[in-house]
Amino acid sequence: MLMIFKILGCQKQPTDSDVISLSINCVHMVYAYSYNFKIYLKGGKALFSCNCTIDKKQDNDTFVACKDVEIDKEYFYQLIEILKNNDITKIVRKNRFKKDLFFVKDKTNYSISLGFENDKYLKAPIYFEEVYLFLKQLASLFATEVTNE
Repeated sequence: MLMIFKILGCQKQPTDSDVISLSINCVHMVYAYSYNFKIYLKGGKALFSCNCTIDKKQDNDTFVACKDVEIDKEYFYQLIEILKNNDITKIVRKNRFKKDLFFVKDKTNYSISLGFENDKYLKAPIYFEEVYLFLKQLASLFATEVTNE
């Protein structure tokens, strides 16, 4: 009987508490405004990756990057609290990516992707200021590559 419900799509929907990975990105015509962040749990560790600009000062942008840097799990759980407080999983589920018939080449595009314990994955074209600011703070703490251009 349980198998029939699963086939019909009557499974429990994942919640903010089920999130094990989150990534956000922005594709912008001006490189200094583009960014990507990823934070996830793997093998009992919290890992963080980023590629972004920390300071946007005239003629002095500080680009930082890191890949799979181990961070304190507490940061991941703080992010989960942000998700819960803003009902982000529900919003992402409602606004999933749909086929874009009118692709605009130079349009700024935002996206958020959530991965869940049951291997389910949700992605939506949405920007969340609080999530972005939190991940940008992590980038300033953990980024290993720094370049000024």
